[in-house]
Amino acid sequence: MKEHNLPKKLVSGKSNQFEAKVPKSGGTGGRIDTSLNDINWTPAKIRIVLTVLLAPVITAIIVSFNAGNILISLVLIGLIIFVGVLYLALRYIDQNEF
Repeated sequence: MKEHNLPKKLVSGKSNQFEAKVPKSGGTGGRIDTSLNDINWTPAKIRIVLTVLLAPVITAIIVSFNAGNILISLVLIGLIIFVGVLYLALRYIDQNEF
């Protein structure tokens, strides 16, 4: 590992397990490759992302209920619950060491 002239807390990041990554140029058009962890998630940004992601699904559920397709509505609701539980399980597995 390369030596830094920075405090250990700044180099290692929040978890103290991995070295913090500096954004690197993507190569085309000056793009910078960032990961979701690099984004400063404020409550306003979370609300915007959730609205954009959930609006089409909620609209499909409402339309299918109004059309009388209760089975399709229940399948869509089940998929939302499944994706949420899967996300929480993967976060739990990612944050813990076995």
